[in-house]
Amino acid sequence: MSGTTAEAVAPVTPAVPATPATPPATPATPATPATAATPATPATPAVPAVESVLTDDAAAAAAKAQAAPPAEIVYDIKAPEGVTLDPEAVSSFTSEVAKAVGLTNAQAQAVIDYGLKRELAAEQAMIADATRALAATQEAEWDALKKDPELGGQNWEKTKALAKEGFLKVADKTELEFFESLKLGGRGPVITLFRKIALMHKEGSSFNAGSSSGAGGQKSEQEILNEMYPTMVKKEG
Repeated sequence: MSGTTAEAVAPVTPAVPATPATPPATPATPATPATAATPATPATPAVPAVESVLTDDAAAAAAKAQAAPPAEIVYDIKAPEGVTLDPEAVSSFTSEVAKAVGLTNAQAQAVIDYGLKRELAAEQAMIADATRALAATQEAEWDALKKDPELGGQNWEKTKALAKEGFLKVADKTELEFFESLKLGGRGPVITLFRKIALMHKEGSSFNAGSSSGAGGQKSEQEILNEMYPTMVKKEG
């Protein structure tokens, strides 16, 4: 009985499954076929340099400008209205100065225009100075005549009228215009000289050119010139 019981209570150990057999060995990797030789890359042909219109290559432009011979500058200088330029002076300036320093035609024209402007200003200043000097001289001469007891005062207007009358006795319109162009019509010596001529031509006149009133001796040609042009004629003696 006990034996049967012992067998009954004895645990039954389950059977361990058998370890499966190791799978067969991995088949060998087939050998890699030999790689074919890579053909040689053909050489790239040289590409000629081409100027692009899409980029602004300043260096390339400068190099190109240096390589090209400079164009011959032809100067065409224009004279301002009312001015005549000396062709030789213009040619000398353009060939010896403008080309030497590389001036453009516009720059050369500007230089000449500036020079003409300065020259005109200098001439106008000289004319203004001469006009002022002549006016001052004429004023001094008229002042002396107006203070003369015989020619001035109440006789001043008559003196001027006689001077014009005397001039027209011996001169024509052309000569009158010449005197006026030289601004001599208002000079004191001219007024007194032609006043005397007018008095000499009056009918029945006993006027003697030696003095303003008719008294005195006859004046020589040199004395008359000295009166007309006191600063221009060399006096005798």
